[in-house]
Amino acid sequence: MTKEELIQKQIEDIMDEFNFGEVQKVMESLDWTWSETGCVPEEYDLRKGARKLLKEAAKMIDEESTASGGSTSTGGFLATSKAGRCHFPDGSDKWLRLELHFCVDSVTLDGESFD
Repeated sequence: MTKEELIQKQIEDIMDEFNFGEVQKVMESLDWTWSETGCVPEEYDLRKGARKLLKEAAKMIDEESTASGGSTSTGGFLATSKAGRCHFPDGSDKWLRLELHFCVDSVTLDGESFD
């Protein structure tokens, strides 16, 4: 399977398994609107936005690197990609993984120095 085929397969699997209906319910209960529309997005729009983010995250994978990937987020969604190399029994040595998250709350602290 090529890298592009695997990316497409993983995107389709995520789109099939992710519970967009539940996300839409959460957004409705929080009156969480998207700035482009000014209203709570419909499930179709959630799917469209998530697919776009997954494709953007997949573009961050560098074929030549031993480890690569990245993340992108908007509207509560976070899409990440990770790729690397190792030796598999079938002779292949490259792997990749895409992830999709919906975040209601999160905290990230800047790094601080210590002794």
